[in-house]
Amino acid sequence: MARYPAKYILCIFLLSFIFCSLFNCGHSRYRSPRVASDVELDYPIAAQLEKIEGQVQVAVYVTEEGKAEDVRLEKSSGYKLLDDAALEFSKTVEFTPGMIDKKPISSWTRLVLRYKLSEVYFDKERWLNDVLLVHQQIEMAGEDRKEQNRLLRQLYTNNAGLVNYVKKYDDVSINTFIRATVTNAIRNRYSDFWNAYAAPCAALDDFLERYPDSEFEELVKRDLTKELVDMEYEIRMASLKSDRDQQKNRELIKQIEKRLDELQEQILEKN
Repeated sequence: MARYPAKYILCIFLLSFIFCSLFNCGHSRYRSPRVASDVELDYPIAAQLEKIEGQVQVAVYVTEEGKAEDVRLEKSSGYKLLDDAALEFSKTVEFTPGMIDKKPISSWTRLVLRYKLSEVYFDKERWLNDVLLVHQQIEMAGEDRKEQNRLLRQLYTNNAGLVNYVKKYDDVSINTFIRATVTNAIRNRYSDFWNAYAAPCAALDDFLERYPDSEFEELVKRDLTKELVDMEYEIRMASLKSDRDQQKNRELIKQIEKRLDELQEQILEKN
């Protein structure tokens, strides 16, 4: 999940606990696990753009080596996006392990993660760098399916942030950044759109081309279909308002309809 420099107020509270069934709750020589890594809380860009705030409570089982072996949601923020982000974030935190008589032990602790923002903005350069980095990391992950899925989830979140940004700001200049992240095939597929309409659908299409049969395939196809339909509507409305570029707009609509037909055929083949 990408880190964006939104001006949000960030608090991480560490509240420790230990199960009485494992240890004497009144044991005076027990020291709970503590956060050891200097970590920045990942605030999903999609949540930031939607101005979603909340608090998530997560239970973390910390090994003798200070690693988060198991994470469980204790109290939801009320938003799945924040809950999922908190669980993924908690897996990355490093701890000093719990101790009894200065001997490391495995034990549970609790993280309370607060997502609160004061001002949100979409950093195009940061988005570009994050997406390029994720592509590199996925390639380096090789056959590590778990790591691949984690990175693909991060990429999916990045694209969700991009889509939300374009919905709020019809910014054609964003295409310069999108174009720099996609394959040549996708770049050519959307070549007629780059100077005319913001095209976050190109980033979604790129996801499908690079990572077919991923666990996010159906989600991305759904999002891509919606973005293409929305773009088609935008182009039709623009044609009604002005006679300029009507021929060009008709060609763009044909390209969109062709891609929608292809997606529909793929869905039917899967079923």
